[in-house]
Amino acid sequence: MFFNNDRYLKELSFKGLEKRGLSDKENYINRLNEELDVIINCGLSDFMLLVSYTCLWCKTNGIMLGDGRGSVGGSLVAYCLKITEIDPIKYELSFARFLNETRMKTSLADIDIDVPRHERQRILEFLREKFGINRTCQIVNRIYYTNKTAFKDLCRIYGIDFQTANQLTNLMVDDVDIYQIPQIVEFFKSHEDIARLFPKIKGLVKAYGVHAGGFLISDKDIENYIGFLQVNGTLVSCYDGRMCEDQGFLKQDILGVNTLTVVQNCLNLIGKTSFDFDYDLDDPKVYETINKSCLGIFQLEGPAGVDYVSKMKPNCFEDIVAALALIRPGARDSGDADEFLKVRFGGKNIKYDHPLLEPILERTNGAILYQEQAMQISRVLAGFTDIEADILRKGIGKKLDYIFEEYKPKFINGCIDNGVSEKIANIVWDKIEKSSSYSFNKSHSVGYALLTYKTAYLKTYYPNEFFIAMLMDEKKEEKRMEILNSIKKSGASLCNPDINMSKNETYLIDNKIYMGLNLIDKVSDKVSEAIINERKNGKFKSFDDFCARIPPRKCNKRVKQNLIWAGAFDNIPIR
Repeated sequence: MFFNNDRYLKELSFKGLEKRGLSDKENYINRLNEELDVIINCGLSDFMLLVSYTCLWCKTNGIMLGDGRGSVGGSLVAYCLKITEIDPIKYELSFARFLNETRMKTSLADIDIDVPRHERQRILEFLREKFGINRTCQIVNRIYYTNKTAFKDLCRIYGIDFQTANQLTNLMVDDVDIYQIPQIVEFFKSHEDIARLFPKIKGLVKAYGVHAGGFLISDKDIENYIGFLQVNGTLVSCYDGRMCEDQGFLKQDILGVNTLTVVQNCLNLIGKTSFDFDYDLDDPKVYETINKSCLGIFQLEGPAGVDYVSKMKPNCFEDIVAALALIRPGARDSGDADEFLKVRFGGKNIKYDHPLLEPILERTNGAILYQEQAMQISRVLAGFTDIEADILRKGIGKKLDYIFEEYKPKFINGCIDNGVSEKIANIVWDKIEKSSSYSFNKSHSVGYALLTYKTAYLKTYYPNEFFIAMLMDEKKEEKRMEILNSIKKSGASLCNPDINMSKNETYLIDNKIYMGLNLIDKVSDKVSEAIINERKNGKFKSFDDFCARIPPRKCNKRVKQNLIWAGAFDNIPIR
């Protein structure tokens, strides 16, 4: 029988539904059929199978994947193919936000896959080998001159000292016209060449880089469609990510995430190959951990996350989903984050600008947290079509000012035609535009919230392994000290580096944590390897024995001093 990828996609999807234990639920069967019809009609069966194949290869090769990133979390097909671990019906997620036939007229769907940062290159090499170097390439990242970089480069060329240039660029604030800054104007008067060249350079391409995630795979030689650049030895497309989308390319984004490295290493220490615990997303002990300390908790351990958690006191999974949007700068700067808390704790009643907004914003305490809400508002209040709502969504997601400028009058006039006053229409539009600085699509929030919860779960039930995994990935000394202090507070037995016991990485044995040699300044992986290899011939009996067996070319005087100061020789005689 002739092989048909559309039929194969259906077959795999329904098998996946059965493996998920959902094949007897009518609403899931209906949703799956609806999604498959859209995917097939859009000609994306091959694309879904390709991404599924990549994810399957990663999992069978011990590579931890994220639960879902971006709008693909709203797809039941993706859940059945194990591209994501998000049940879209359970969390009321929109498939149309990921893919609909009207969206295909404006932009093509893409799927982002989060992987451990140290595994990303391995995955790209596999894809090149599998599909051919001539049919794959990474995507260029154009770095443009900003006010600050253009000014600094011109100052450097014309011999202006760094301190002066730095003082002036510190005055350049976003959204402020630099020609309104008196010190800059005065500087330009005495440096005419810089003043003349500055507006000509700003906005030009300063340098080329490699896109953090974008990867193109073509069915034919990719050079038939685009040109290439060499950036730091890597072949990349001349088109950037947005141009690739506009030209109709389907791209796969494979993004390295440090937290996944920590989770993968933690699971290895526990003796597991995947996160297959029988866990409850509303486990009170896990939320107790989050509220006690956000150290190591994905997306919440930064200053904004720590501050907001202390105010919000999350106690269920929906709280985490909302918090990931509320800790972003836009939500805090606009005041929406504080308003959310006032409603949450009963200090304020929700006041809707129009009755039609209540069913849309009720679950988020009156705030526009998710792009899907903005899309729904535009349809309900302004009568936008699906395609117009999706273009507005694109403007929100990518912060495209020209879309806001074009669609504001359409929105205001649509509201007026629908019986909404112009005053209210402007108020609602301002809130939609303001939300563009922080709103996720809800699928993205749910996917990231799952990873947030998993890090908190591991920290709660496997604290030693979790902290060791953090140490293995952390390079900053200040953060390492914070982790080590947390280990001490947990009551674990923390041992100094030991020349006869420590490995390169920190490890756990007999409920004792031996700090790794790589935590010591100047002790490189090569030094650790030399010490560990020599130790196979017998433990070091004294410091003199160590010096006799490890030659200076492998371990110089400075390294030995640092080993002594770290306490690595405390358990053996000096002589």
